[in-house]
Amino acid sequence: MLSYKDWHTLGRTAVVDSVEAAVAPPLPRNGGGRAAKTIDERGVRAIISSDATSHSQERPPRRRVEKIAERVARSIARDIVDRGLTPGSRLPLEADMIAEHNVARASLREALRILEVQGLVVIRGGPGGGPVVGGASASDFAKMATLHLQAAGSTFRELVNARLVLEPVLVAEAAKRAEPEVIAEMRTAVGGDISDTSSSTYIRRASDFHTIVLSGSGNSVLTLVATSIKEAWYGRVTGMMFPDDERDHVESDHSAIIDAIEAHDAPRAEALMRRHLEEYVRYCELRYPGVLDEIVEWR
Repeated sequence: MLSYKDWHTLGRTAVVDSVEAAVAPPLPRNGGGRAAKTIDERGVRAIISSDATSHSQERPPRRRVEKIAERVARSIARDIVDRGLTPGSRLPLEADMIAEHNVARASLREALRILEVQGLVVIRGGPGGGPVVGGASASDFAKMATLHLQAAGSTFRELVNARLVLEPVLVAEAAKRAEPEVIAEMRTAVGGDISDTSSSTYIRRASDFHTIVLSGSGNSVLTLVATSIKEAWYGRVTGMMFPDDERDHVESDHSAIIDAIEAHDAPRAEALMRRHLEEYVRYCELRYPGVLDEIVEWR
């Protein structure tokens, strides 16, 4: 007898049609009942088997073929990391890299250009110039991310909401570690030169504070993601800072967050950062309501 699985696989109508095709022409009535039933099941099972085989032989989707330049760029990036090269370190001469990677000059230059766009390599011109290791940063990562965010139709509201999720969590992690050198950097960022009251200095100090706090989490992956989101946000809303009469309040918030981190008070540090960011979002919604609904643009 046919199992439920067989009927479910082909469907009742398909099975009946297939059986008729499998047993045509019909067998004689005398003594043929049992034989007909056997042939029916064999025919159906053969069709089911054939159908399953055809599905298993379907070609998997084609994988994108990696370009030569991409392969070379990947190899150069791996070499930079494996050799522990720091920003400013010179890479081999063009002729040497062509020979090492066994590629044409055009492919090598395209590979270096890929790495330059990502901030991992800087191409210096003039005598004595050439490729050197760049200081790839969260800002470079943010530039790449904004391209994908724009393609996805992501808004600045989503961007700042991502900050609301990530930054308080990383501040709590920073409080658990409470590394003295990181705390000292935070206090320097918050203090700074109090005689310089320009907006540009205030913006830089506020951004530096958040960057240092995030780095204190000890998780390089989350730090990079969170910092790049912050950089993408600052790239658009640089002028959307608290007014002058609110800046003392903001710096007081920053100092309170540092105190909580230094005291290893993770819950308090997390709560203070969340409240601090929520106040800023409310301020942006009141003063610049249209900006939060803008699509993030590649920069």
